[in-house]
Amino acid sequence: MALAVVAGRTLFSARTGAVVGAVAMASNLTYNTGLQGSIKEIGVIATLAAAAALARELVAGSRPVALAVLLGIAVAAIVSVYSAAGIPYVAALLGTLGLVVLLVHGRSALRPRWLAAGAAVGVAAVVLAAPTIASILDFYRVASAVVDTAAPAGSGLGQLGAPLPLLQVGGIWLDGAYQTPISPSERAANATNIGLWVVAVLAFVSVVEMARRRRPEALLVLVPAMLTAALVAPGVVPYADAKLLAIMSPAVVFAAAIGLLGLSRVLRPAGPVVAAGLAVVLTGAIALSDAFALHDSKIAPRERMIELREAADHMAGRGPVLFNGFEEFAKYFGAGATLNVASESITLRHVELRQPDNLFGRHFDLDLQTLASVESYPNIIRRRSPAASRPPARYRRVFANRFYEAWTRGPGPKTLGHLPLQGLDDATARASCADVRALVDGAPRGAGAVLVAAHAPAQVRLDVLGAERSGGLVPDAGVPGSVTTTTPGHARGRVVVGRSGTYRGWVRGNFPRAAHVFVDGVRRVTVEGANTPEQWLGGDRLRLTAGAHAIEVRVPGGALKPGDGAAVTLGPVVFVADEPGRLETVPLARWRSLCGRELDWIELVRPLGERSSARSGS
Repeated sequence: MALAVVAGRTLFSARTGAVVGAVAMASNLTYNTGLQGSIKEIGVIATLAAAAALARELVAGSRPVALAVLLGIAVAAIVSVYSAAGIPYVAALLGTLGLVVLLVHGRSALRPRWLAAGAAVGVAAVVLAAPTIASILDFYRVASAVVDTAAPAGSGLGQLGAPLPLLQVGGIWLDGAYQTPISPSERAANATNIGLWVVAVLAFVSVVEMARRRRPEALLVLVPAMLTAALVAPGVVPYADAKLLAIMSPAVVFAAAIGLLGLSRVLRPAGPVVAAGLAVVLTGAIALSDAFALHDSKIAPRERMIELREAADHMAGRGPVLFNGFEEFAKYFGAGATLNVASESITLRHVELRQPDNLFGRHFDLDLQTLASVESYPNIIRRRSPAASRPPARYRRVFANRFYEAWTRGPGPKTLGHLPLQGLDDATARASCADVRALVDGAPRGAGAVLVAAHAPAQVRLDVLGAERSGGLVPDAGVPGSVTTTTPGHARGRVVVGRSGTYRGWVRGNFPRAAHVFVDGVRRVTVEGANTPEQWLGGDRLRLTAGAHAIEVRVPGGALKPGDGAAVTLGPVVFVADEPGRLETVPLARWRSLCGRELDWIELVRPLGERSSARSGS
């Protein structure tokens, strides 16, 4: 609405201005920003547009001081929404406003009422933004104390596959994945590039058109976002640069609309027809780009977030909680507990790994972390999966739902050593005699130590990567042991179940549209939904008899519904016996009995004071 007001009161009619405002806000990069839940960027665009509209009214109005107070509210809102990152936008907006007032009013801009208006903007903005400014200062004080600057740094790409090209601000992107370049081999690549260059040329023409018509008020929309991006982008990582471009994109499309006015004038007598036709084509291209984005978007995992909230609420008041996965909304939905998302960039404590690695956006199994760091947390919340290691022996499970388990550290035995045993997509591995012997040799004399071995439930698996696959399932270079879909397809293989019983079916991967697992021709497991890296979905119970079974995973074609167009990432299919894991206590003298056995981990501990085969939550 704010952009429609500026357009309709400067260079366009009211009706055309409404169309211009709507199309500008539909710019694909901005639309994608909204789809992925980047509410701060959408908030900045909204407040910046409102401030531009109020500034335009201030320039044209007869009561500049009263309007200045309203503008001060909008300016304060920009800072409140975007914190310190909003300050460059405020400075660029107010500087542009001063320039426009001088261009429109000339020497009269130095009269007392305009000086009073400037003072009113500043006072209103400072007073209303004062709490935010105080929180900014407090944040930097706290952040400088808690952020571990020695943590391994990432590439700065965040969820981007590559830095975004500047031309992408043109609002056209005829591909669902805005984060990666469109392959030159795709037909959409040429159409996208042509459309972006047309928008860019029209945006440059707009400046000429504003000067010719002597309507500099439109600069209030164009300059703040563009100038801020130009000044800030060289000093930030690509992920932050993408946010600058998303905020700038509506201004570029807005400018292109003004450029169409110039085009209609220059090409007369056919100019108006050409400009109108081009406007229809560009608007259609932006709408189609947004349709691709919606089709390939990630639908929020609502059920999982609700269950994370349940798990966190159960742990409320119990002290710090280690959350070892990467979940963008964990801090919000887990706010009921003192949740530490250890792999985020800004967190109270970063994950401490046995082998240093990049942290951001990663899931780290408990056995990949140092024992001391894990045991320093009195509580743990972890995703349920067949590959998740059991917490150390001192912990007991106190809560479980479909997606999460919560564990609490008890007063139990002191851990003297920990031998993690883990394979790819598997919580267990064979224990070598050399490793068990080294653990035993570390036992202090006279400590009365014993060994505790963690047994995971029995499981069978189909490795999709090595199975018979249709041509549409190709290896995923970014996710070990996985395939990704280029077309609908299937994978087939056989598994041998050792004993009859009830099992739970799991599939690792990301499933924007449903994938189905068939056992002996009958559909038994369906998995669907956006998933976090390296995690699993499923948990459905099914009965399996001892012997061989034919397993098939089918990924059907997508429909037109939102979220159904993105590629599916598909990893192993695992059937896990529906029974709890167990802990086994072994005297040091019998350490060789653990050699060659499939185990989750072995710990060297002081006496447990429990029976030698104690059951625990899986």
